[in-house]
Amino acid sequence: MQLVDEDAREVRVGEHAVVVSVRKTGGVGSRGLPLLMCHGVGLDQAKWGEFREQIPRTTIAFDVQPEHLGRWPTVMGYARFVSRVMDRLGVQRFDVLGLSWGGVTAQQLALTHPRRVRRVVLASTSPGFLSVPVAPATVASFWRPDRSEANREVLVRRVYGGDFVDDPELLKRLGLVREVDAGAYRRQLLALVGWTSVPFLPLLAQRTLIMHGDDDPVFSVHNARLMHLLAPRSTLEVVPHGGHMFLLSRPESSARAVTDFLEADGRGHRA
Repeated sequence: MQLVDEDAREVRVGEHAVVVSVRKTGGVGSRGLPLLMCHGVGLDQAKWGEFREQIPRTTIAFDVQPEHLGRWPTVMGYARFVSRVMDRLGVQRFDVLGLSWGGVTAQQLALTHPRRVRRVVLASTSPGFLSVPVAPATVASFWRPDRSEANREVLVRRVYGGDFVDDPELLKRLGLVREVDAGAYRRQLLALVGWTSVPFLPLLAQRTLIMHGDDDPVFSVHNARLMHLLAPRSTLEVVPHGGHMFLLSRPESSARAVTDFLEADGRGHRA
């Protein structure tokens, strides 16, 4: 696989400037619609790292800024904002991948813009308010924007799980020990209040790949099973011993699964 081109473009949505990373990765299978990549709470587009490099097509990513979420943060409002960013880029139809909080955004985009979104990949996410609960200690840890080295043990056990338990140094290698914009972090979480996709997933028309680690401390794998049960055109892939960030800790195998799904025809064969 070969990196062909990458650039950062600034677009304006209303009064807000958005710096968008557009990367074109060539190689076998480098075709198809652009893939919009929506990251999780407290992350930024740079953290996609090697996983993004393994996707053989044009990928689009940008950071979530506090002002992007509006005066009163809502998932629906942010999905409208993302759609307008794609308008400014001149991208009318695309696939979308969402990780964690980004998976909530991806669900909303697919539901409210069915003609624009062709296929959906949901990784380590949930259907929102009406979901299988997790341990209160994990909730408390997730709501804290502390991603410092001093908090490493809590992050490994209660937030990331899976591969990070076996190798805590992954936190540093993947850039997950970092400063976090507390304002954006809390506003992203506030947008989740009252949001759920449970009543609407049966209406999801797109083919959807649901990927989830069975050692995810943040969102139980049972949430993935619930979404798979509700979404009529979904496929479920459970990652053994996969934690909340298995896309980043297992970039090659994860990217291969995503690419195979995006490039398959309607019968599951590669197009």
